[in-house]
Amino acid sequence: MRRSSVPEFLLVGAATVLLVAGCGLTSGRSGGDPAAVAEPVSMERLRQQAREVLARYDEAVREAGGAPAPVTPPPWDPGEALGANAIQSATTSRAGREITVTFYGAPGPASRPCGADYTAETVESATAVAVIVTETARGTADVCPAIAAWRTLTVPLDRPLGERAVLELQQGVPVEVTVSG
Repeated sequence: MRRSSVPEFLLVGAATVLLVAGCGLTSGRSGGDPAAVAEPVSMERLRQQAREVLARYDEAVREAGGAPAPVTPPPWDPGEALGANAIQSATTSRAGREITVTFYGAPGPASRPCGADYTAETVESATAVAVIVTETARGTADVCPAIAAWRTLTVPLDRPLGERAVLELQQGVPVEVTVSG
């Protein structure tokens, strides 16, 4: 059973971010100075971001009288590192205490050139689960092609997902959830 769908523009936007990340783009400032590179984001900052995403979603649900609600993503700040991979979808079972999330990532493990390993954790509320997916290592290579592959991770939940939404961390919007059994 599918509970929500992801607007096509979000998928295209996520793919575009992957393709242009690190391609030497310049900012809109006069003189063509390169855009400042954002510092890496700490796990504590990502957890704080997840709590903020959950608070916005919980407020939207309250304003909608308890029903799932649309969420307006915050404005994008090009000077702030994204820090976590955006999940595209999730799967779980009715009584399951874990979810499997799908996201774009490096095509191979960190033990291979241009590869990466990933970890995931959740921050949960009564109405939603925010998923943090981070890249933990990257293989070395002189030049890596801008190729992304579908990757999956399974992450435990404090309690079964039930009717809660699964939120991606970058925009704070619900992703499509498939529930089996």
